[in-house]
Amino acid sequence: MMTNIVNCPQTPESLILDMPLRVLFVAQNDEITLPFFEPVDVV
Repeated sequence: MMTNIVNCPQTPESLILDMPLRVLFVAQNDEITLPFFEPVDVV
């Protein structure tokens, strides 16, 4: 499964290997919900 890291700049400096992430489930429509991930320290 592929997904995206959101709420974080998409740069090598910001995307740290093994950084803590939390899952967000985002509804795309009434039938489809996709998982996305964001850094834990985002408020």
